[in-house]
Amino acid sequence: MPRNASGIYTTPAGTTAVSGQTISSTAYNNFLNDISQAITQSLPVNGVVAMTGNLNMGNYRVTNLLSPPQAPQDAVPQLYVDSQSQFGGFQNRIHNGNLDVWQRGAGPFAVATNSYLWTADGWIVSNGATGATVNVQNTTGRFLTYYSLQLTGAAGVTAVTVTTRIEAADAVALQTRVCTFQAWIYNGTGLAFIPALQVQYANAVNNFSGGVTSIISANLQNCAAGVWTQVAYAFTPPTQAANGLQVSIAFPSGALAVSGYIARIAEVDLRPTPNVTNNALVTLPPPFEKRPVAVEYAYCQRYYEMSLNNAGSFTAAGQQQVFITGLASAANNGGVATQFKVTKSGVPTVFVFSPITAAANKVRDNVSNVDVTPTVSNIGSQGFFWYAAMNVAGTQVNLTAHWSCYVPDLGGG
Repeated sequence: MPRNASGIYTTPAGTTAVSGQTISSTAYNNFLNDISQAITQSLPVNGVVAMTGNLNMGNYRVTNLLSPPQAPQDAVPQLYVDSQSQFGGFQNRIHNGNLDVWQRGAGPFAVATNSYLWTADGWIVSNGATGATVNVQNTTGRFLTYYSLQLTGAAGVTAVTVTTRIEAADAVALQTRVCTFQAWIYNGTGLAFIPALQVQYANAVNNFSGGVTSIISANLQNCAAGVWTQVAYAFTPPTQAANGLQVSIAFPSGALAVSGYIARIAEVDLRPTPNVTNNALVTLPPPFEKRPVAVEYAYCQRYYEMSLNNAGSFTAAGQQQVFITGLASAANNGGVATQFKVTKSGVPTVFVFSPITAAANKVRDNVSNVDVTPTVSNIGSQGFFWYAAMNVAGTQVNLTAHWSCYVPDLGGG
């Protein structure tokens, strides 16, 4: 054998040359054959031959690994691993990137031309200036999520854009760092299409309606018809990302212009990714970070919250009630101090509405069975107060109400 059990090579016996003696052709050929076998069993530096056993590093390091990896089974340097995880995760800067939280209801939401609607928590769907209505709803997820966001087209639908926003407190960690955006898109149309990634920063902190400035607009990967495609792109947000970021997937005009054509979005992620080529498509982004649904739900309630158990179902479930009896006969007042489940990122806009008729800015007088107008006050990031007078004089107060609230530009508006 060319090498012993310790990997040490020793020339075959009888092949060592002796000064002044003729070299035996047999011994010489044995030596060449032996050393040829030893070289063949060595590992070529160009990697054309695979290992045939475990590689024992003997407590030495493997250095200069490629980063980021190019295939799921690739070894990666510690720097890359550290960049993809923190204490408990939370690298993904997009809230409800799993599209599992739909506090406003499952849909379908009809988005008319030249308009937009908030649909899944944190997600805005915009329809083109001309064309036809596009419908939005939740549907089955791809692999890691329960739901995805589905767009259903119609004849004449033009450009459709799906947008999410990242508040300044989260976006600040992305500034001047190469970041990778990724999502899975299902193409349920008859033809392949190429969506685009559009990213803007708010001109003032968390004030997106006050104006945004474009950072990039770049084509993503080609999405073949009838399958899920992972799209990913790397870019570097400027320092103005500290004002907050707006991230959109723009579907090309006409992609949903046939009745019944659909597109779905799932598993959306945005995070810093060192050593990734900037301003380029990414072939192997980091694994999508799916936070526990209870954590994600609370994250969404930082921007939007409501008392209804099921949006669109105006029942007594979850309603607020003030009930007082034994009062002197009068048009008595009653009210409720509301504390949000989650502290909001800013002062929210609050809506109080009747649990019976769903009429806005109304609460229900359950004695007269009519809606009455409340006063809403003391609105802050942690709660608000509403009160109203009974419709007619009596000896009790019995008022019920539902409510919802959103942080402007981040949870609704």
